Amino acid sequence: MAAELHALSFFARLVLFVLCGLTHTHRVVIDILQNAVDAEAPEEKITLERDYDSLLGVCGDILVRDTNLVFRMTSQPGDDLQNNVHILHEWQTDNGAISAPLHAIPNMLFATFKERNSIVMVFPGLYSPNQTHWLNKDKRCKIYEDGIRPAMVKLLGSRSNELPTVLDSEIFRAQQSSGKLSYTTKTFPSWQVQNLGKLIRDSLIQRGHDWALGMVYLHMIRGVKNTSFHAVEGWAADDALKTFFHENHIPLAEARSGQHGRWFIDVGLEISMQRRCLLWRTDKHADVYQELTNVDPQEADRITRMGSSQYVRDFIAHLTGVSGARITPGARGEGPFEVAYCQMYVTDKALTAAKGNGRHAKHITPTDAFQNHRHVDMFFQKLLDLYLNASELNLSSVRVELRVPLAYATTVLLDFDQTRICNCLVAVPAPDYWGWRAWRAAALQLVWSWQFVNGRFESDTAGALLLNQAIPWLANSLHATPDTMSASRDLLKAILPLGPGSRLLANDDIPFPIGLRNVDGTDRYVPKTERGAIFIRRFLVGPRHPVPLFPGSLFLKRAACIALLGNTLEKILEKIAQNRHVIVRHTLRLRNKVRQPELPPPEEGGPPPLDLELPNMNGLSIDDSAPPINLPQSVNEIFRQFFVDVLNIAPNSRNATGGTAMRLTEDERSVATIEVFQEVNLARILNTCRWMRAPEAIWKDVFNKLFPAKGDESTDPRQNYQRCSYYRRWNELAAAADDHAFEVIRESLWSTAFQEIYWLPHAKSDRIWETRDRVKSHRYTQFFPNQEEGVPIPCIIINGRRTPEWNVEG
Repeated sequence: MAAELHALSFFARLVLFVLCGLTHTHRVVIDILQNAVDAEAPEEKITLERDYDSLLGVCGDILVRDTNLVFRMTSQPGDDLQNNVHILHEWQTDNGAISAPLHAIPNMLFATFKERNSIVMVFPGLYSPNQTHWLNKDKRCKIYEDGIRPAMVKLLGSRSNELPTVLDSEIFRAQQSSGKLSYTTKTFPSWQVQNLGKLIRDSLIQRGHDWALGMVYLHMIRGVKNTSFHAVEGWAADDALKTFFHENHIPLAEARSGQHGRWFIDVGLEISMQRRCLLWRTDKHADVYQELTNVDPQEADRITRMGSSQYVRDFIAHLTGVSGARITPGARGEGPFEVAYCQMYVTDKALTAAKGNGRHAKHITPTDAFQNHRHVDMFFQKLLDLYLNASELNLSSVRVELRVPLAYATTVLLDFDQTRICNCLVAVPAPDYWGWRAWRAAALQLVWSWQFVNGRFESDTAGALLLNQAIPWLANSLHATPDTMSASRDLLKAILPLGPGSRLLANDDIPFPIGLRNVDGTDRYVPKTERGAIFIRRFLVGPRHPVPLFPGSLFLKRAACIALLGNTLEKILEKIAQNRHVIVRHTLRLRNKVRQPELPPPEEGGPPPLDLELPNMNGLSIDDSAPPINLPQSVNEIFRQFFVDVLNIAPNSRNATGGTAMRLTEDERSVATIEVFQEVNLARILNTCRWMRAPEAIWKDVFNKLFPAKGDESTDPRQNYQRCSYYRRWNELAAAADDHAFEVIRESLWSTAFQEIYWLPHAKSDRIWETRDRVKSHRYTQFFPNQEEGVPIPCIIINGRRTPEWNVEG
């Protein structure tokens, strides 16, 4: 139906159908379970593969062998362990045993090895419940100066001379002019690695730093699943594990021995199907977890309910019947394999994965949607292209990963009912799966674009702003984990339809955990997702509402508005209203009032070099006081600059909201050559013009205006001339050359290159671009304009007998 509405150009009905699930007479309900997999059906060709994705080892020493380390004197913000790895670390103090999440303990990235592997120093002795994991500068200096450097001096001898004595020296060296830091990396030889870890800790302790007593090294091998996949068989699991450890330079026997700390491994199961995109069923999360971990069914059901603090549900592509999950089971739910963490997801997220600014996928921000028009427009276009391209070749597999102690690496995810797991899946044809996303993205782009005029947000109503803020949340969650932080929850309460909480929870139709009762005990109305997808409430759109908006007075709470947009609703609407009285500059207008910059050389993006044949240059003299000048090269450069300058100073409309006479884009003008001025079809260059065939006298007169003789350059203000870089350089050349030499240069230019030009603006003494037919004896022919009213009509002169063309489609 979406395609039919689009073909009929019923765009208002299209966006309501796609985003709200509404037609004039019906409400849309999506039953994704119609595509549920029946693993016992003969036509279902399903493949299951097992792999090892990540390894985390907490050890008192560095357990890396037969490979070099690449280390830094200190780490940059963001390099250290910040994210929860779902591992508790326990250590002894004078007051007894303490345990804390590993990522909450002060730590610092120390070294890397191979491509994806790293070693992080962890300092339990510095832990405090009220302290961040981030080490301050004083501690980093102590770690380097009293730990890392002394250990390396002892192991490397004279090879350590290049290490700065104090960390401040390295920070001084690393400081760039931009203020950013670029730390040096050093290579540490493989044959000394086994002695390094203990020596660093001992050096710190010997220098009085008791907080180094419990220091450990976290070994992290991340994201290598595609190098270790194997059959779901015991022998294959054993062989793959040995290869995995060998390729990552960790001795398996020592890691397994129990004498070198605690080691956890992520064991993965990936399921794929021919010609189908596979997705996890939301109603089967408990079955998947119970089957793979052998926990009690009631326990699996308890920890996978919406509202459980141990469970996070990640809806897939706005479809509520399919979703991924993240489970932190705790002691009661870890089962016989002692599962520390479980995640279920689909592999298509890799196509939009992009870490940055606390996000893990391509995204736009609420501020982008409100202000950054060009960036958001490009985002939607690229996202649409990605979805449409993926529909041809990209299938989606499902994965489940269990983080377990290394002892269970070759037993977990082997002995389970494969049919039961496969029956927890949905299989959708790729064109349907990606097409659903593409239609949603296209609808969001339409609604968003209707809210802007000339790049400016048009409406000063709360309902329009609320709809604008719904767009980034919906766009981002099409391909990434939906944001359910406090401000986003408040947004969802405002943009989704509401229903009685107790009924919605019973049917699992709420988007995130939420309180279901009011203070007085009555049923609370909460956001609902009861029709199989995240459909927003009806908004006003169409001819009567050219700027789409939500009806009514419902809006974000004050704190949520500030969190998303950085200001209160009142201030934002006031600014929008003020901007309505500001003239918005036409996006295609030229900056013809400014001094034109000199062109970069061709190898740096400028136009290609000219190779003018300029006769009679030999023997010309240049004033001895001037620097040496290569005359042919200098004239070529001036002429090369001339073509770009002339195009860039073309006239604009007098009205700032109007356009320009120039049709070429900025990118096209920046690389323009003589070929632009040899174009016969003027509609390719200009939006409108009037032209006349120039007799030789007029053509020569224009040449004299554009390239004046020595002493003829006017000191009077001239429109355009003094703003052109070519004109300034031409006058500099005139000042440097003697009279005879400069006249030879002009005559060579006139008789050769200037005769190759087909058209030019009819330059006058006071301006290069004339837009009025001031001399009635000149007979201009005006081409019909093909742009909005108010655009100036430049006067063009033609060199030669050929009549110019005006083919707008050409």
